[in-house]
Amino acid sequence: VTLSAALTGTTAAFTKTIADSAAIDYLVDIAGNRTSNAVAGQGVGIRFKIPSWKDSASTYIGAGIGAIRESATDSDVSTTLIFSTSQNDATLDEAMRITSDLNVGIGVQNPAAIRLSVQTGISGNLAAQFENYHATGSSGVVIKAGSSSSNYSLDCRNKDNTTLMQVRGDGKVGIGTTAPSTKLEVASGNIRL
Repeated sequence: VTLSAALTGTTAAFTKTIADSAAIDYLVDIAGNRTSNAVAGQGVGIRFKIPSWKDSASTYIGAGIGAIRESATDSDVSTTLIFSTSQNDATLDEAMRITSDLNVGIGVQNPAAIRLSVQTGISGNLAAQFENYHATGSSGVVIKAGSSSSNYSLDCRNKDNTTLMQVRGDGKVGIGTTAPSTKLEVASGNIRL
């Protein structure tokens, strides 16, 4: 399928016979050509232009999806997928990326060694919220991790990356300590019951 400038302002239908197999049959390929050695960060993408409410002839970049190389090695085509949005200007700001090793970053461009990393730098914003609003079966969040005292299931830290509370893989909970010796250990402070 070839897209051309002649399609601007029209609705086009792309039809392709899909193979009878349990595999994705891609309808459109987007490819870029290069004339030099590979460069990390180079890639191709799609931009979505939004019409101006003031002038129907003007359009502004509203969002984009891009695929970029992760490596400058010619034989390494590991690819990151980037989703970008515009904040009422002509600049695309990265909103989310998925790396080739399946790490996802929302608001963070380098989610290395973290399967899902969510960050916000806006005062008053929550970094994440999980909500189940079903009337009768509103269970919360399940975290499956940790299997011994040498690892943890939950690690709560402040913005300076200091651990405040840890639930160890053996079921022991430490507040102010990462090495609780009992079911609940509070270090350097008092508790009120």
